[in-house]
Parts: sequence; C-alpha cells; structure tokens
Amino acid sequence: MTKETMRIFRAADAPVHRSPPDAVKVAESSLPGVARATEAGLKDGYVLKLLFEAPGFALHYAWFKPNYLLNRHSHDLAGLYYIIAGSMQMGAERLGAGDGIYVPADTTYAYTVGPEGLEILEFRHEAHFKTLVSGASPAFWERTLATIAANRETWLTAEPPGPARLKATLPADA
Repeated sequence: MTKETMRIFRAADAPVHRSPPDAVKVAESSLPGVARATEAGLKDGYVLKLLFEAPGFALHYAWFKPNYLLNRHSHDLAGLYYIIAGSMQMGAERLGAGDGIYVPADTTYAYTVGPEGLEILEFRHEAHFKTLVSGASPAFWERTLATIAANRETWLTAEPPGPARLKATLPADA
C-alpha cells in the first residue's frame, strides 16, 4: 500500500465538472421540461468544478448564476454544502455566506439562487455520484423557462459574487 502524501490543489487547475450521462436520471414526467430548459440555456446558469479528490474525500465548487432555479433532485451520496458567497432560498429558509446544509443520501431538495448568484463548496466521500431529477409539474418547467429567458443574457456575462481570487479561477468560457 502506498503511503499518502500531502497534495496541493488549485482552483485554477480544476476541471469543469460534467456528470457522465449515466450519472443523471430524469423522472419520466420531467423529461420534456429538462429538454426544453436545456435547449433554452439552462447550462449557462451554472459552473461546476471538481477541486479535489482522494480516497474518501471529494470537494466540488459550484457557481450558480443570479436567480437560477435548482430543480427538485437527490443524490445517491450524502453532501455537505458551505456557502462562500451569495444566497439561496430553500423553502422558508434564506441562506447566505457562512451558512451551510447537510443533505443525506437520497433526500430530495431544491432551491432558488439569490439575485447576486451563489458560490458553494460541496463536500462528499466520493467525487462521482448519481443524481435523480424528480418529477416536476409543467408549471415548474414554465417558470424555469421564464427564468432562463429573463436571466440568460446576464448569465453569459455574470461574475461570481465572491472574492476576486475565486473569480480568477474560473474557465474563460464560464
């Protein structure tokens, strides 16, 4: 067995994280909504990066752009989230910089990102996990399409709300 050594990681070197197709499952009732939202520019509303992984540890960075609607979904692994900057509305709770949430495996959740955007760190025991996009009503998908239409132009030029040091770590096309 090889002894582990200390490692340094840099956000600027971290790859943009894209889940492999078999890692995301969409409920049948949400397939048309996801397809329409993706075509309308849903993916322009966020950047995900895998910052670090080692046996038993994974650290992801997510930047959700202003007013992004994160649909109801769950993951097959528990996640611990820490807000670096910006805000989110989760049900009746408004969370901001320094707040966090723990989401057990297979727990469905959703939130709306605040007008300044949201930068969040995600800690898990593994870097790769499965996501299940829950069923959502047609009204939810219409609201999502309206949100994309109202914000996409802003998303294309948005800057993260956090410290300037983090902004320099994003890919040029983020």
